[in-house]
Amino acid sequence: MASLSTFLIYLFATNFSPGPNNITALSNGMRFGWRRTWPFRAGMFTGFAVVMLLCGLANVALIAAIIGCILLSANWRPGLAVDVFGTRLELQNLVRDGLLVVIALLSLWWTRDEHRAANGFSWEPIREVAKLFAGIFIGRLF
Repeated sequence: MASLSTFLIYLFATNFSPGPNNITALSNGMRFGWRRTWPFRAGMFTGFAVVMLLCGLANVALIAAIIGCILLSANWRPGLAVDVFGTRLELQNLVRDGLLVVIALLSLWWTRDEHRAANGFSWEPIREVAKLFAGIFIGRLF
């Protein structure tokens, strides 16, 4: 939620403050008219969009990789499976889960620590869930 509020503040500031592009667009609009300044304004928008896209490109790549893993496991059926204590583990599911772990590790590696701190990221909820599942697993053994 912190990143959304930061983004909204940034959006508000860039929309309502006269930055150099806005001042130039205003000046050109007054001198040449709205229609003749259209290429300049389109260039401003394109430049802004490219900067925002490049800032989020790593996340887009990770999300695309996650979707690719899920689609891979849904469509690839090699017919190989392993039996672990009576549970059938199919190869496509093992590959999917392994790739998802790699993607999660890449996300941790690519993301700066200050970004995680600003978003309030903590390992505590993950630890709690791990303890819960460990308790369930141990409870089922006895």
